[in-house]
Amino acid sequence: MFYMITWGRSQIDEFYIGISPEDVIQRARPLIDKWVKYHKLGTVELHNLLLNDDCEFDMVQIHNEWLGYDIYKTVLVNLYENNSSPPMLYK
Repeated sequence: MFYMITWGRSQIDEFYIGISPEDVIQRARPLIDKWVKYHKLGTVELHNLLLNDDCEFDMVQIHNEWLGYDIYKTVLVNLYENNSSPPMLYK
């Protein structure tokens, strides 16, 4: 199991993965920091916002074994579409 943060309007434009919520939040900082209101928030505060689905980007839990950080986007999109749970189901 691992976590993914995504952003995009009708498709996934940006994505970040990590082995824990904290890991993926740190890796997604280039995306997160594009919004001034999130720039100064710490990992715990961001995690709480993501769990409550209160952000412009999403975090999901991927129900698959960890495949490493260098995964093709097509594989991740497939996992996102077929093997993921939104925060309200795993918090």
